[in-house]
Amino acid sequence: MLTPRFTLHQDDQFVYISIHAPYSSIKDNECLIEDNDFIFFASPYFLRLRLPGRLKDSDLCSGSFDCNCQTYSIKIEKENYGEVFENLNTITNLLIPCVPENPSFNDKIEVVTSINYDNESPSSIPSNGYGFGNKILSKFNTFELFTEVFDFSPDLSIEERKSKRKDIENGSFSSDHYLADLYDLEYIQEHLDYVGPWQNQECTTKFTNSEIDLLKELPNKEYIFTTEEKKGILIGIIDIIFPLMYELRTTASDLNPESSWTVNKLSSTLSCSTIFETVEECIISLFRRSLIYPLYRNYDLLLAILNDTKIILNAGKIAIIKRFIEIHLLFNLSQASRYILNDMFIKDYLIFLQKIDDSDITWLIEELNNTQINKDKLCLELIELEKAAEIVKNENTKDYEEITHLMSKCANLNADDTDSDDTSDETSDSDSSSSSSSSSEDKSKDDYGQLYVNTQAQ
Repeated sequence: MLTPRFTLHQDDQFVYISIHAPYSSIKDNECLIEDNDFIFFASPYFLRLRLPGRLKDSDLCSGSFDCNCQTYSIKIEKENYGEVFENLNTITNLLIPCVPENPSFNDKIEVVTSINYDNESPSSIPSNGYGFGNKILSKFNTFELFTEVFDFSPDLSIEERKSKRKDIENGSFSSDHYLADLYDLEYIQEHLDYVGPWQNQECTTKFTNSEIDLLKELPNKEYIFTTEEKKGILIGIIDIIFPLMYELRTTASDLNPESSWTVNKLSSTLSCSTIFETVEECIISLFRRSLIYPLYRNYDLLLAILNDTKIILNAGKIAIIKRFIEIHLLFNLSQASRYILNDMFIKDYLIFLQKIDDSDITWLIEELNNTQINKDKLCLELIELEKAAEIVKNENTKDYEEITHLMSKCANLNADDTDSDDTSDETSDSDSSSSSSSSSEDKSKDDYGQLYVNTQAQ
């Protein structure tokens, strides 16, 4: 059976369900309302929803079919008038899940819900898992097929991954590229000045039809995490959204086939199976990788992108989910087998984001706002590098001024030779003066040449 595309909205008295079922027969359909559940059947479509409030099957309920839009419109009465049904726009979350039989619950483990982050327990994150929440424990036997996706095999322990990631990053950092983007702002300034659509208008809270088509096909499953595991997954939202915002800003929102590489490479969560314990650790990783791997490597640009990330988080769950859907599409269209990242991370994030409370996003925003980042924390010796570059720049400026002065003297000497109006009686004096000028000119040119050689040697 097919799951039809559907949307819901409400008022104080009714819930309105719109179901797009273009291949169904109007004569062969059925609706059932029972407590919180709503069931719709019209071959070949079947839809079963569990709403956050109780419904009432009464004479006030009604339904109609729009032949032009091929859409059923169903109005259902609420049992309690005035009750607000929360999260009616979280499509996957409304689908009745297949609950696993005899689930095993370990100590300090709970179904995803709101967590008090002030009372954190010691970290109990699996030491050698990978994927979403590091819950995949089987050996990764196909790493050689995904060398363009992962920096190294995820079979390493978490601490080994962190150490190896930093070693690879340190070896890949290019001081020349960093300094070029620091002083040559011709292209960087264009990206700094760019105003994205997320900056000058409110982010939409409605999904498009294509986005709904993706969400309705996701399984509505429950996640069981410890406090530390859920915290790491929430921080991972920043680690995945930031690279997308980097790409949107540096391409003027015109994503291209290489965009999937950027999102994949800048995120340690995706490329190194990293899970972070603090937001600061996550931001440091993002800034380091953004100054090492992509085309534009400018610190001020990263600050602007960090602000873009904050805007998306402040826009709420729907805005975040829409960005993850963008990433899902990028990875599906990638030619480097990045579809595996959808299976390991993105699909689970799409389900997870529909289940968490707004308080979780609020906590993440507060942590991000309280995080202070500077160049010293990146451990790339950027301050020392910039100071050394300034010294060389100042020395070259002094040398350039001296060279200019000597060249000016040479030009004046040449002018003196051509402007002479001496008579034939003064020929000997003129020859003597010319000889003296020529000697002086040769000396000046020698001085200039020596200075040029010294400058080149520096």
